[in-house]
Amino acid sequence: ENNINLELNKLNNNNINTIFNNISVYLKNDIHIKYFLTTLINNSIIQHNIIINYILLYELFFKFSNKYNNFIIDYLYKIIINVTDSINYKEKYIGSFVFISYLYKLKIINYEDLMKFINIYFEDCDDTICNYKLNSILKICDNIYLDLDIDLQNKLKEYINNLIKIKQSKLKFLCLDIIDIINKY
Repeated sequence: ENNINLELNKLNNNNINTIFNNISVYLKNDIHIKYFLTTLINNSIIQHNIIINYILLYELFFKFSNKYNNFIIDYLYKIIINVTDSINYKEKYIGSFVFISYLYKLKIINYEDLMKFINIYFEDCDDTICNYKLNSILKICDNIYLDLDIDLQNKLKEYINNLIKIKQSKLKFLCLDIIDIINKY
């Protein structure tokens, strides 16, 4: 576990293959693999500026062993639905959606798996969680909006337009930012 952590701490956009090769030596059993995956996710979802490096590392792992997608999906889903008062929760929430959107964009997960996450957007929530949702929608729209089918694009746009009418000004500005991204496509 320490060796996996040490390698992950060295990750940057120039050494993804090297780091994976170094870590793969330690991925000999299910316990170490799950430790690697949970650490990879936990590191990536709070470091949005380098999340793509972790995604590309997971893509290499996926080619190595593709039987852990359900584990990843379930782990990310639990992060999103287990709302906490933690200071980092907003970053974890947004990061989880960004992570799953990249997995979809890279065709590592399918549309049904993505929809498990997207459908959370349409559930009622308080303004705090709405803020988290809108921030994650902003990131997802910027990342995979054109990869979504037209019905879902329209549903998201309608959802955001409805929120503009009923939410407080801080959330309205987030909605307007999302609409700006949508309209550029």
